Amino acid sequence: MAAFERVRKGREEMILVAGYSGIGKSALVQAIAQSIIHQGGYFIWGKFDQFQRSTPYLAIVSVFSGLVRIILSESEVKLQE
Repeated sequence: MAAFERVRKGREEMILVAGYSGIGKSALVQAIAQSIIHQGGYFIWGKFDQFQRSTPYLAIVSVFSGLVRIILSESEVKLQE
């Protein structure tokens, strides 16, 4: 949440979460996402899939595709901003 506050003040940040499977990384990210979305922020996230390693930058492409979908779903007024 501290990173979100810094971003609200104009910084740009990316957070990477790593760890063993099953320790709650996704649950943590989803909990943080809900808080940020509730405050009017955009939250995008993706997962690296160990079985799709042959597709370069798949997770990054997926994340930014999601961001484009979110932005395009905004009202015309918000898009103009």
